[in-house]
Amino acid sequence: MKKTTAKVVRATGSHYRLVYPDGTVGEAVLRGKMRLETSEDTNPVVVGDDVEVENGMILSVLPRRNYLLRKSARAGVRRQVLCANVDLAVVVATLFKPFCPLTFIDGFLATAEAYHIPALVVFNKLDLLEKQSDWDKLEDWVATYESVGYAVETVSALKSGTLKSLRERMQGRTSFFAGPSGAGKSTLINALAPGLRLRVGEISAKWETGRHTTTFAEMHPLPFGGYVIDAPGVKEFLPTDMSPSELAQYYPEMRKLSPQCRFNNCTHLNEPDCAVVAAVEAGQIPRTRYNTYLNLVESLRAS
Repeated sequence: MKKTTAKVVRATGSHYRLVYPDGTVGEAVLRGKMRLETSEDTNPVVVGDDVEVENGMILSVLPRRNYLLRKSARAGVRRQVLCANVDLAVVVATLFKPFCPLTFIDGFLATAEAYHIPALVVFNKLDLLEKQSDWDKLEDWVATYESVGYAVETVSALKSGTLKSLRERMQGRTSFFAGPSGAGKSTLINALAPGLRLRVGEISAKWETGRHTTTFAEMHPLPFGGYVIDAPGVKEFLPTDMSPSELAQYYPEMRKLSPQCRFNNCTHLNEPDCAVVAAVEAGQIPRTRYNTYLNLVESLRAS
C-alpha cells in the first residue's frame, strides 16, 4: 500500500485500528523509530490522531489540533496522552455507586481548560437518587458548575428521555468521555448509540467501585452524527505539564479575579490581599471548588 493518511480509531498497546479516507478499515503498528523517540509520553499515537501510514506501518503523526492528557500512573513516565483532535471533553460523574470525588471532576476540567477544549459535566445515574437529600445534593453540584460557567447535563442511561439534550450537544462533534470506573460511560454510550453494544460491568457491592470493562480507548460513530471516544475508567485525574502557580489560571472563576490580587504571581493560598480567597470567604466562589484547587496544588507539588 502506498503512503497515505488515516484516522486512529482504536489504540491497544502498539497496535492500532485505522480508518482511511475512503472509509476502509485497517490495522497498523508503529515504526520502531517512533517508539524510541518518545520518552515523556506513555503513548506516541492516540485515538483521534491523524497519521501517515505505509504498508501497515505508522510513520508519523500529523499536527494535532488539540489533545488531552493526564499524569501517568506508570512509574518513570510523566504523562499519558488520552486523545487528540476532539471537540468536546465530557466528564461522566456519579453521586453514588461509585461516588465520584469533586477533585476528579475539577482535575479533568482544569486539564480541558489548559488545552482549550470545551468541557461538559454529565451527572449520570439519576435512577439511583431516592431521597430528597440526594436530589438536593445533585442540585447543589449542578449549581456549583453552572455558576462558574460550565455546561451540565443530568441523565440516566436507563431512561432515554433524559438524553435528548446530551445528544444535541454531541451531534456532529467528536466527544471524549472520561470518568471513574463504574460511572456508566459505556452504558451511557450504548444508550446514545444502541448498535454499539459496548461491554459494561457491575459495581462491586463491597467497595461500590466499578470494574474496568473498557480496556483501551476506541472511537465510535454516532447515529445522530459525530463520534465518541470511550476510554478506560481511572481512579483519579491529575493534571500534568503545569506548575501549582499555573493551576489557578485553569479555574475560570479564579482566572477572572487574579488580576485583582496584590501580587501578580499570587497562588491564592496565604498571600495578603488575595482577591480569590476574599471571594471564597464571601461566597462568590464555591468553597468546594477552592478545596479541590488546594488538593490539586498539593498533588502537583508532590509529583
